[in-house]
Amino acid sequence: NADDAQASEIEYVLDTDTYDDSPLIDPRLRAYHGPALLVKNNNVFTDADFASLASIGDSRKREDPASTGKYGQGFNSCFHWTDGPWILSRQWLLILDPHREWSTDSGGPTYDILQDSLEIQNHLKTFQRAGVNTAQAVDATVIRIPLRTESQAEKSKIVSRQVTIQEITKALYDLGQEIREGGMLFLRYVRKVTVKIDGSVLWEACTTGSTEEDTKVMQSVPTAFTTMYAGIPNGHQADQVSKSFYVTVTYVEGETPSVRKFLVQHNMIASSGDKDMDTWSRKRKLFPWAAVAAPIDHELSSGLLFSCLRLPIENGQPVHIHGLFSIVPDRGRLSSSGQMSRDMGSQWNRFMFKTCVVSAWTKLLLSRKNIAWQEDFYTLWPRLNLSQSNEPWSSLDDHIIDGCIRRNLPLWITQHECVAFERSYFLQKGDVTELYGSAFQRIELPLVTLELPLYQKLLQRASALSQEVPTLTPQNLRTFLKANDEFQQVEYYSPLLLQYCVLDFRNSPTNMEKLTLFYNEFRNIRLWPTLQGSLIALKEDPILLPRDSQESALFLSSRKCGTLNLELLTRPVVELLDRHIARGSRWVRHRVISDLEMDWTHIYSMNPANTRLDICARNEEKDELLRRIWGWL
Repeated sequence: NADDAQASEIEYVLDTDTYDDSPLIDPRLRAYHGPALLVKNNNVFTDADFASLASIGDSRKREDPASTGKYGQGFNSCFHWTDGPWILSRQWLLILDPHREWSTDSGGPTYDILQDSLEIQNHLKTFQRAGVNTAQAVDATVIRIPLRTESQAEKSKIVSRQVTIQEITKALYDLGQEIREGGMLFLRYVRKVTVKIDGSVLWEACTTGSTEEDTKVMQSVPTAFTTMYAGIPNGHQADQVSKSFYVTVTYVEGETPSVRKFLVQHNMIASSGDKDMDTWSRKRKLFPWAAVAAPIDHELSSGLLFSCLRLPIENGQPVHIHGLFSIVPDRGRLSSSGQMSRDMGSQWNRFMFKTCVVSAWTKLLLSRKNIAWQEDFYTLWPRLNLSQSNEPWSSLDDHIIDGCIRRNLPLWITQHECVAFERSYFLQKGDVTELYGSAFQRIELPLVTLELPLYQKLLQRASALSQEVPTLTPQNLRTFLKANDEFQQVEYYSPLLLQYCVLDFRNSPTNMEKLTLFYNEFRNIRLWPTLQGSLIALKEDPILLPRDSQESALFLSSRKCGTLNLELLTRPVVELLDRHIARGSRWVRHRVISDLEMDWTHIYSMNPANTRLDICARNEEKDELLRRIWGWL
């Protein structure tokens, strides 16, 4: 009711006092002067509101598409606790009498509080805990809910149960926990709730936009809804409206405040695309409006379902989900929930989740894509363990992953950004990603590593869409390096990067055809580390592979730019090259005796300008070098 009245604040006061003032309008009303729950909001009731409440069980909000109350039990829920609620707003006091215990009016009579009546003033004293000035018209609305007494319960035709102060106290605490977890996220106007017992504050909660811009967007949601569905005159009706903003929920109980942050994404579309469904839903004032609220600084063990107000239904997901769903009258479950029913209510709910909720959730993920790879990872994605359920929200993971694939959305998380499906390379998280991950990160490879359940789900959905998942193979890695030659630099090199690039050749037959294929694959990739400190590609002139570190050290001063650096090659790569050399590769080889013709002057005289081999003068300081050369020979 407060949300429908466009009130921004609600105050609950549990008044434990009993008021014995006399005279009263009717002596039988004294039974309603005991402990009561007062609910005040900072807006007034209209004449239409009073008329609606005077017709018990026949709320006119059912005909108002912009009303929150039509999606809940609304005011009638107060009859769980009382047999005679009172409403004070402006200059009017409505005292409901559903049993017609003391009045003859339909529902209950309305009194003007500004008339000079001692009886009315005595009744107004029961509102004093609400902090309103009843000497003038009240610029607020206060609903007083006298707690049902034992004697009232014995003869009540509504609920035959006494209501105690302890029960209401617990209910108020429970309300606090509900709001703390996001219970106000989908209300359109209410932003603050205060709860008191007599004069003491029990707890207080408020929702605010995290920034000034967030506040503006949050405040624009009601107007967008009314424009879309209620038809504001001269309003522009768009086919789709999307609103995204961050909300801070501050909850204070005692001296310790609790602050939680949510990202809320609203999505409204004009039509379901099915004429029969549109006709059915409009008749019931149901509209294709959905929203998703994701916790940013904490995790939810299970999100909840909302239809403006919270439903007593857990959705098992990491987010809260709101929608104008088809709900059974007691709001305990969705229409045909858990059943594969073909009735229109079930079809509407499936449409709401498959289309509206999926759209809102996908947009929420897109709004986080610039930081998801640093903070969220896949914590805000739909959970995958609900696929065996028949509930309409159980297959949200399928629909969202399908959308990511079909629309090529940049939602797949790498180590440095979120990327689109067609630009990604996928691997199951495990030993391979653990070993090579840092090497891939250095070249900013768009590698998406997924836990096994999500990886299997991706393969399943891609297959259903006749799409091939671009996995990271050595061939794909080589293709990436060819297309991004800026990463063919020493600062990006890693021995493991080269090792992964040759994995598909390690166990293949070593014949001339394979050797040629190997050369063709690597002749345009500068990925081979030399003793000079550079990276080179394979070329017609074979590069030299030292047999061991001793040989590498012996010829260190000769042909550095054409000799591979063993220290920057892994053992599997060296073993592969050794096999290629043994098969007569023309592009890599070991040093042989004839190489001394070129190397000798470089390693003995250390004078590259002297290319003559007839060095006659013996340098005794290099006798050890001579012995090493003979050992090498």
